Amino acid sequence: MNKYKSPFFYIGALLLLVATGSSLVLSGTKLGLFDSIPGCGVGSGCDNVTNGPWGTVPGILIPVSFVGLAWFWSLFVAWTTSSKFSNKIRSSILLGVFASFGFVVVMIFIGSFCKWCALSHFCNILFWVLCIRGRENENENEGSSLFDPIVLWGGFIVSLCILFMVGNYVSEKKGEYEAQKYEENLEQLTTGV
Repeated sequence: MNKYKSPFFYIGALLLLVATGSSLVLSGTKLGLFDSIPGCGVGSGCDNVTNGPWGTVPGILIPVSFVGLAWFWSLFVAWTTSSKFSNKIRSSILLGVFASFGFVVVMIFIGSFCKWCALSHFCNILFWVLCIRGRENENENEGSSLFDPIVLWGGFIVSLCILFMVGNYVSEKKGEYEAQKYEENLEQLTTGV
């Protein structure tokens, strides 16, 4: 089955774009795009999830929102460049679905609901269902390309590294700016100017 002639392709691309967009919103504060997540203030469910202990990957301190953004963008690229539904891609998608279910459980466990997180996880789960449904229309004898997982996982690693570097740069610049403002305020207090 040629995926490009199927409505599954377009629905899948839309789901992945929505998941990418919601992950970008969640990453926005760490990337310096805005001070607080749109529609969520300080102390909101989104703030509790993204800035709490579940907001970073333990040990490497990469924001989970960066992982989501890199994952959904890379999955979108792999999905749109692949010519058919790949079993290798489906296995990778299932791994992401397990992560989505895990984060939904975390949100329930900590009692903080994040609408942007929920939207990305919902789209991820629907995308997986779409891939399973699309499999029914395929010829099982067709082989899958090694290119698909390389695009997905290679793109994921490269995207995650770029996001991490940009996030660190923004964090350093923000720290420098705040230190400069602190010094200026301190000088104004001591000199009375």
